[in-house]
Amino acid sequence: MNWLRFALAGWLFSHIASTSEQLLSVEESIAIFKEEEPALRESLWFLTDYKPAPDDQVHLALDVDYYDEADNIKKKYWNSKLSERQLHALDSLHRLADEHNDTDATYLLAQINLFGNYSLPTNATQTLHYHQKMVQLAPNSTSNYLLGFIYATGLFGKLDMDQGRALLHYQIAADQGEIRAAMALAYRYYKGISVEQNLMLALYYYGMVAHECFEFIKNGPIGGPNIDHFNFRIYDLQGGLYGSGASETTPIVPSTFKEVVEYEDFTDVDFQSSSYKDKARSVRHYYDGNYWRPRDYNTAFEIAQECATRGIQLRPVQDVLDDRIDRKLSVSRTLIQSVGQCCSDLGHMYLRGEGTEIDLEAARVWLERGVKLANSAEASVDLGLLYELMDDEDHRAQAFELYNSASYASARALYHRAKILIRSDFEAGLGQLITAAYRNVPEAKYQAAQMKELQYEPGKEEGILVFYKAFVEHMEPVVCDLQWAFHQLLNRNHEQALIGYAMAAEQGFEPAQSSTAFLLYSPVGYLEEPPRVPFERFQSSLNYYRRAHQQQNLDAGVFLGDIYYNGLKNSQIGKSSEKGEYAVEPDYNTAFSYYLSAAAKGSLQARFNLGYMYEMGIGLSQDFHLAKRYYDQMFEINQKPSLAAQLSLLRLWLKIWWYGEKTAEDSDVQQPTSRTWDDWVQMYTRLRNERRETSAQEQLANAPNRAGPDSNFIFESTFENGNADIFFLIAFASIFLLVMLNRWRLLRQRRPGEPDDEPEDEPNVRFRVILL
Repeated sequence: MNWLRFALAGWLFSHIASTSEQLLSVEESIAIFKEEEPALRESLWFLTDYKPAPDDQVHLALDVDYYDEADNIKKKYWNSKLSERQLHALDSLHRLADEHNDTDATYLLAQINLFGNYSLPTNATQTLHYHQKMVQLAPNSTSNYLLGFIYATGLFGKLDMDQGRALLHYQIAADQGEIRAAMALAYRYYKGISVEQNLMLALYYYGMVAHECFEFIKNGPIGGPNIDHFNFRIYDLQGGLYGSGASETTPIVPSTFKEVVEYEDFTDVDFQSSSYKDKARSVRHYYDGNYWRPRDYNTAFEIAQECATRGIQLRPVQDVLDDRIDRKLSVSRTLIQSVGQCCSDLGHMYLRGEGTEIDLEAARVWLERGVKLANSAEASVDLGLLYELMDDEDHRAQAFELYNSASYASARALYHRAKILIRSDFEAGLGQLITAAYRNVPEAKYQAAQMKELQYEPGKEEGILVFYKAFVEHMEPVVCDLQWAFHQLLNRNHEQALIGYAMAAEQGFEPAQSSTAFLLYSPVGYLEEPPRVPFERFQSSLNYYRRAHQQQNLDAGVFLGDIYYNGLKNSQIGKSSEKGEYAVEPDYNTAFSYYLSAAAKGSLQARFNLGYMYEMGIGLSQDFHLAKRYYDQMFEINQKPSLAAQLSLLRLWLKIWWYGEKTAEDSDVQQPTSRTWDDWVQMYTRLRNERRETSAQEQLANAPNRAGPDSNFIFESTFENGNADIFFLIAFASIFLLVMLNRWRLLRQRRPGEPDDEPEDEPNVRFRVILL
């Protein structure tokens, strides 16, 4: 028996040893994830890397429906595609985190299960568990911030929301220096979200974030860092929440989605003006990049250098540089302007060290040429900054003159002029600084807030908050990662995109709030089937639409009013087992409040809806006077309102002529009832009899005699019951169809062939495509 004991002990020892040898470190696990990621992405149809060719049109596909069952099936399929090495690496991380309390493994697992790092599947329960474990093991500001986000959103139905815990973790993270948490706290105190409104605390946290953002600017290149903005509403890419022509909120259409002519090396001298113009545009194309291609400073520098060095050798350009002719009088103005733009861009890149090493002397030479040839405001600002670096009175005076000459065309020139002026004339400089802030110069917003804070008066906190909030929202790369969210959207990884947009939404970005709401529940046209989503996601979408409306989003307010006006049945959002019951009960008072709020902000559609509710007495006492007031207000903003508005006003005029100007104080005002043809004839006859009673009676008395004794003519004041309303039905049905067709034409359309029945059998099959 002893030999058996020794054998068993040896086996156990060897098993433990082999097991410990198989335990991978965090670094080894990460290396495996990186190596296996390409093969994993190829095996999953729903994970794509969008890399369009230069002339490709971008197709942004958005899922309309969402089903928990389909998501669970997708996750199971996802896990089944993991390789043995990936499973081993994940198992090692779990053992390191659970058995050895390894902080690196714990944090990595928490991030993987939230963001899907290395294309691995996510898990809401595990990300909550490991972030909680992380903050217990060691102080970690990021985990505290993400715990605040998880509790604030519940990850849209996957976990329970707890606003108290969210506030607590945001507070801890902010105290640990996490500016994303500080910004979320600032927005909550500013708007009173789950806390009592406290403008002083909001000012404190916004100031904390703003100081960090300004340090980021100061540590950047001369003139400040280039910031790529992804803070736009997703639905603005298709014309707005209700589609092009029907939406009222001013769309934030990204300029880089516009067509850009690619660089071509023209050699035909007959086309040299066109060639240099294309080169100048190509420099900006590569320098600015776009939403799916990063900036390419090296290529931009090469093109600018070639364009500028070759361009200044041309005779028309030399004539301007040598002052032999004024550039405005030259017959080659387009050529001179294009070469001047290339010179400006080349000097700009020498000044900032983009695509080349910093060379201030070369920057000065090329910027001076750019100012002379193109009178470029940007070149004037760059040259002014360069002169300020020389730190002598003469160059500072030259810088001021350059800023002064370019201040009308360039807000940045106005800002730099204000900075110089404020040293000698504080009030005038402060006024110009505030003007530059309103012209969207981020540094001016920060410094204007600083100046106002120095002159603080009780009750004036909101004026300071507005500048701080606008400034920190401009600094996207510092406070959020909307670029990552948009790229996830391009790759059709909608759940990860939703997390990215929601994180920015919690920080108070209105476009991110609108985008988050749209991803959770997107409005549809009157003739379309509503999206099928879990009720928790629908509630979250309403919450973000409310926040967006509080920040001047007109369409969000109208949408909320429509939801409460019409109500929404459970069967319309996927709860087929509860048909007939409302997820949102029709509530005319709430709908009225949203329409009234949107109308006060300038919404034409909300004013039309208010006029209609007063006209028809829907949820309100019928009041033609107020109905006419709201209809008339539509013409104050738009001299050519929609056909529906014009027809409604005409209909109201007819009612006023027929009924008189009824108001809410009239005791006989009732909900309008349908009338038969006989009612209209009798009413018309009674009104005529009141005016011409004697004449009417004589005509009626003589009517049988005129017909003759043998006539079979009998006057009937009524039609048959089946034809009682035929004329008015035809008239109003025609008007109604015209209005509906006009409205439908303006609303966005979804692809044909969408399933209408039993959507659970084919989940996530409906999607809308936006062409960029």
